[in-house]
Amino acid sequence: TIDYYGRWKAAHYAVKNVYENIFLSIRKTQHGIKLCVVNDETYDIEGTLELVVMSLDGNIFHKSEVSISVDALDKTESLLDNSTLTADAKKDNLVLVSKLKEGGGILAQRNFHWVETNALKLPKPAILIDIQKAFSEVSSPLEYDIHISSDSFVKSLVLTTPSDGRFSDNYIDIIPGEKCTVKFMPNELWDKNLLLTHYQDVSGGGKQ
Repeated sequence: TIDYYGRWKAAHYAVKNVYENIFLSIRKTQHGIKLCVVNDETYDIEGTLELVVMSLDGNIFHKSEVSISVDALDKTESLLDNSTLTADAKKDNLVLVSKLKEGGGILAQRNFHWVETNALKLPKPAILIDIQKAFSEVSSPLEYDIHISSDSFVKSLVLTTPSDGRFSDNYIDIIPGEKCTVKFMPNELWDKNLLLTHYQDVSGGGKQ
């Protein structure tokens, strides 16, 4: 799952996310939406589960937050009612954003759609990028924070650069109104040359 130059491919990032010690999984069943919180750590989790259903251009239809406890090396499942989450909204224009939070931080996040990706009515996004040199006690001299935001949902955003290095994450969804930060660790001086592509580009989608 790496290319000739040792750069991670999409599958590499996907496998990395699947094998996180704490993760969320969401799937559609005939009775509703089944959400599973998995804790493969050796300590218990005491946090909150945030659920937000929004349109792909950022209008919120549902928002809730509940306390959740997951024992070490265990999981918990819950069944979500479709009618409560979506009401009468068109499902080809929705995303469910679920976040597991603890102590002010996000332990895991998962996005879910009610229809297949090629059936989504994805808007044409206006993406903003802000690249800053990373400064912290654990940052290397050659490390950058790439701050990404958009006015609408971005599906499978891919970051590429001619420079040799590695991104902390890639092939990511961008939630409208939220800032996502990806770190880039170049192996050489970087001129901040960054190329963005996403599903709306390659599919010819993106409603005007």
